Amino acid sequence: MFEKILNTFTKKTKKSRLKPKTKKGHYFFENKQQSLFKKRRRGVFANMKNSFSLPRQARQKTPLIISSIIITLWVILFLIFSSFLKISNIFIYREGSVINIDQAYGNVDYVRWKNILFLDTNEIVSRLQKSQRSISSIEFDVDFPNSLNIHIASYPAIFQTPEHLILSNGVVVSKDLKEYIWIPHIQTSENIDNYAIFWDTLNIADLKNLFNLIKYWKKNILGLDFKQIKYFIKEKELLLMHSSGTILIFDLSHDVTTQIEKLAIYEKEKGNIFDKKYIYIDVRIPEKLFLCSLEFEYDCRRNMKHIYGESIFEVFESESSELQQ
Repeated sequence: MFEKILNTFTKKTKKSRLKPKTKKGHYFFENKQQSLFKKRRRGVFANMKNSFSLPRQARQKTPLIISSIIITLWVILFLIFSSFLKISNIFIYREGSVINIDQAYGNVDYVRWKNILFLDTNEIVSRLQKSQRSISSIEFDVDFPNSLNIHIASYPAIFQTPEHLILSNGVVVSKDLKEYIWIPHIQTSENIDNYAIFWDTLNIADLKNLFNLIKYWKKNILGLDFKQIKYFIKEKELLLMHSSGTILIFDLSHDVTTQIEKLAIYEKEKGNIFDKKYIYIDVRIPEKLFLCSLEFEYDCRRNMKHIYGESIFEVFESESSELQQ
């Protein structure tokens, strides 16, 4: 009995060992994984092959694309190295006679026979403005294949002396034989030849105030009838001799509009300021006008000579007579 039971237990145990489910499952899983890997590997290589193979239409266009690239490169090399686009004609046009046209041509002649595609206009502008400080603006116009047009404008001349023009940017240039009847004449306290020779400039703020002074005078006071204007450069003062002989003294370092307004108020309250003879009228004093009349001529003249030199009246009279002639 006992042996039967033992035999039965032993047989079941052997049967259970003969059914290695896990092992069978393991073999089944391993075979499946291996087959999947093989299928996936074949799919990857197939995709790579398809990606490297061009469509038929693209294969037909390939020679055309290569030809286009070659032609484009050839055209670029031709434009760079051939003489087709090299500058052979330079034309300079100027606005105003204060620009030296011959000097301008000399400054830009270095670009001749250079490729027009690589033209550095900033360098041209720098060269021109360094050589002639009267130049205010420069414009370029390229005519393909080989022509360069340059348009140059100068700062306007706002005053003139017997030998020079004074531009709005303070530059002093020598005057040619042309008549500039529309530009006001002015005398300076010192010779301005050195300003023209050494490229020095007058004070722009003073010139602006001087220009505005004349403009406000025309607007607020009747009859802008003066014989001469004398500009004291270092003192920043302006002496204006009216046709009546009265000298007006202005301070260019302060607001000139308020100085003109004082004259306009006086004229409005007292009548024409030049009906009565004055030696000079000083408008530099804040909120006041100092009128030195003919009754105190000796003291008035002495004051003027003490401040501006012994020859101030003689200089004014000689310059006025020269201007009238």
